[in-house]
Amino acid sequence: MTTNERIAAVKRDGLTIEFIDNPTPAERRAAVQEDGYAIKFITDPTPDERLAAVRQNGYVLQCIANPTPAERMAAVQESGTAIQFLSDPTPAERMTAVKQNGWAVRFIASPSKAERMAAIRQNRNVIKYI
Repeated sequence: MTTNERIAAVKRDGLTIEFIDNPTPAERRAAVQEDGYAIKFITDPTPDERLAAVRQNGYVLQCIANPTPAERMAAVQESGTAIQFLSDPTPAERMTAVKQNGWAVRFIASPSKAERMAAIRQNRNVIKYI
């Protein structure tokens, strides 16, 4: 298989990266952009690959050891409920999460009044859980 054929394959299904020996940087990048969980099959992912993976799917954060502040924020921007995978989220991460998905408030210990209100504004059904 040529590099172009492999890139085409991972663009269709990022998880096919698992079956490519020594993928090129372009193949790796295409894989995580198509499916963030492809990061699980990449040895020593670069910071750019890690960030691309959480931007594609915030839940990928649970597969990344010691996420950077940028990776943490990108994850909750993509999926607010990914905050459940953060230890000690910052106030900015908390607010971003509830604005993206009001249900994220369920994963915040002692949400502030502003966070509760933002969660309700995003999804009025959240009020049952506040």
